[in-house]
Amino acid sequence: MTGKVDESLLELDKDDVTNSEIYQKLLQQAIASGALNPDSGKQEQQPPAKNIIPKPGCCMKCKTDKGGKVFVNVCQADVIPNAPEASEEELVQILSSEDQPDFRMPMSIGEPHEELDNHDKPCTVIDVAVSPAFFQRLQTPDRPVLHSFFCTAMLEGIQEKYKLTLDKEVRVLKHKKAMGTIQEQAIRTKRFVREIGEASLAPPVVHEPTPETPKYTFVREPPTGTPEFLVGEIQLPKVSSSRQILLDVGVDRIVVDCRPFYHLDVYFNFDFNSEESGAQFNVDTKVLTVTIPINGS
Repeated sequence: MTGKVDESLLELDKDDVTNSEIYQKLLQQAIASGALNPDSGKQEQQPPAKNIIPKPGCCMKCKTDKGGKVFVNVCQADVIPNAPEASEEELVQILSSEDQPDFRMPMSIGEPHEELDNHDKPCTVIDVAVSPAFFQRLQTPDRPVLHSFFCTAMLEGIQEKYKLTLDKEVRVLKHKKAMGTIQEQAIRTKRFVREIGEASLAPPVVHEPTPETPKYTFVREPPTGTPEFLVGEIQLPKVSSSRQILLDVGVDRIVVDCRPFYHLDVYFNFDFNSEESGAQFNVDTKVLTVTIPINGS
């Protein structure tokens, strides 16, 4: 089960895109679905929007179902409410539950804008703003489940708002706080996010076990001569979903974190092209397969 994105914060910033093609498309969809009612003036008046430019945080990369690159700038904005506290164990229970949890992560999803990537090629960038306090929690290295929970909610929010189909694999770009220029957003904050009840947030009496080092194999391809790829297979029998896996590929390092079950941290004498690496988790065999191009090949 995944978390819910607070729809009251998913407001479209119309300031710079009134005549743009994407805004017109989204506007037509909203009218057709009844989300925009011509008699809305008779209903509760919407709070005034506050225009802000979020501060940079980190940059993530994902792909559409057609293979197109989409970069997400995870930004910080003081006007965004903080998400409720929840332990890693509670988040694991929420992710594996079949019931709809009353747990939301406040975020503001901005308008897509075109930028140039590191190869000077056009790419789509979306700015997603969260509270500074929550952003700091996402940076904590021992919170892989929270990171996975946020990425899932973020992707669902983007897909729902812009009718995109995105791959579930998200990669954090090292040493890059933002792709291109962060755009201004209009934030409405009158309605706040409901929090989990106090009883559900009571910390369970659980002693977290030390995560195991999973069984793994890594081979270079081709096996002789100059290697072009490193291919790895990591066995994760206690993992039920890719949402529980946090994969981090560095220049010469691979980290797989599936706490509280597994943790793997391996260094190699290679120069990896981490941006072009890929991974796939087989839910039947419980094997994570990682393919990483090697620079200089």
